[in-house]
Amino acid sequence: MDRPRVGETVRPGDAGQGVIKNAMTRIGRTRDDFPAALKRVLGERVAYTCSNPDCQRVTIGPHSSHDQALRLGRAAHVCAAAPGGPRYDATQSSDERASISNGIWLCAICADIVDKDAIRFPADTLRAWKARAERSILELLERGLASAAHTQKASAASSIDRLEAERLLHEAFDMIAGGAQTSRLGVDLQLTSFSGEFGRMSGVEAAWDMQR
Repeated sequence: MDRPRVGETVRPGDAGQGVIKNAMTRIGRTRDDFPAALKRVLGERVAYTCSNPDCQRVTIGPHSSHDQALRLGRAAHVCAAAPGGPRYDATQSSDERASISNGIWLCAICADIVDKDAIRFPADTLRAWKARAERSILELLERGLASAAHTQKASAASSIDRLEAERLLHEAFDMIAGGAQTSRLGVDLQLTSFSGEFGRMSGVEAAWDMQR
């Protein structure tokens, strides 16, 4: 197709019209915002729950009007959409700033907090939140709520057992530190309790032998 001649009016549909329009749009744009479809996918990937592991608020639910939904979620930028914004990365291209890899789904409160205190919430922290939230939702999707809840309960119980074992170990060392005034029986009781979960600790027994 021939190019328009100098002075000729470019009509809609002529070659180059789309390029000119896109260029003008890019020139006038000051923020690299997410498209609506991308925002929806960000929310869907975490089942519309806040990606902050200390929050996990559900961000969508029923409105008082039966034909509406109440939405509290935000498709937040990991690195700011414009210069001067929180965690802005000048090395990113416009397409990278507006890509799904630069987005995280948060509730409105957490979205506000992470942007107002960007030093406390750097980009790597938000990326870790996002990855963890998506893994958790994938587990729920594949294994079901009951199975996921059982896994979380077992993990919590294991953490409690480990803390108790550490407490017993510290007490055993404290008793050893008492020297001759400490009875072998007392240390043995601590070690026996400790070994119930993690096995007898030879290091503790060696320390006791040195004190005898």
